[in-house]
Amino acid sequence: MFTAIPSLRKLKSFFFFLAAMLVLVGCNKETSTEPDPTTDISANQDAAESVASGVAEETGGVMDQTADLAEFAQENGFQKGLDKFSSKSSVSSIDTSYDASTGVWTITLNRERGNPNSGAFYASIYRLYNLQFLDGNGVPQKWYNTNGSIAETINFDIVEGSGRHTTFRLSQRLKLLNASIVATNTHTDQITFNGTYNRSAEDTLTTARATRTLDYTKSITLTDVVGPRGIRNNWSQAVSGQITGTYDATITFTRGDAYRERNVSRVIDITIGSGNAAIEVNGEVYNADIQTGELKDN
Repeated sequence: MFTAIPSLRKLKSFFFFLAAMLVLVGCNKETSTEPDPTTDISANQDAAESVASGVAEETGGVMDQTADLAEFAQENGFQKGLDKFSSKSSVSSIDTSYDASTGVWTITLNRERGNPNSGAFYASIYRLYNLQFLDGNGVPQKWYNTNGSIAETINFDIVEGSGRHTTFRLSQRLKLLNASIVATNTHTDQITFNGTYNRSAEDTLTTARATRTLDYTKSITLTDVVGPRGIRNNWSQAVSGQITGTYDATITFTRGDAYRERNVSRVIDITIGSGNAAIEVNGEVYNADIQTGELKDN
């Protein structure tokens, strides 16, 4: 009878140890950034796809706004209305006003790409810009070409923006947008863009095994991004440069459970060139089409 007591104590100790190990493993799973072994999805990949969608041209990302600025940097670039925009810009309406006391243009434009009822690619985009042309001495002037003086610098602010877009796997509702960008060398064929760009949105990603919403904020810096001045027909292929910043998101799964991380905070580094955006997230590089905003097969 008394010899059975040590065995009982050992059995209780074993079960206590086993329970502790299960708790520890569970905690490790909750903080893991690794993908579920039954899927090819990870938090890093979702962050990269969300970033790509908010950078690309056709989805109304920063490449779309820099392309607008490149179109503004020409004689009568916006002053004569829609007929001065390339067909690829898809501008459906534009209103402008000029403040002579500050030398600042206010530009409101709307654009629509695709068919909202087709179930395929679609984008609805509203933007409010402030723009200021500066001569070679940094003095504001009304037009890009004012009495023979060609603007060499353009100050460009995105005051606000709204809209939505869909791609093959992603649907976005834009919540907030603002930016401050300076374009230099605007009197030459190649413009250089530097500045900051902030965007908040809700991205819903749908794949075979999971649907999740990424409620995110992205703050990025453009460093010596270069693109051709004027009509934007080849913009996505021609633009190049570096974009760095941060991406923070809260993730909610409504179907499936591809990975366990729910609060994502990432440093991002994007190299743009030849129509590609190489997006580095936590040391992993994902390639995206800078025109469509969709990830490529790595």
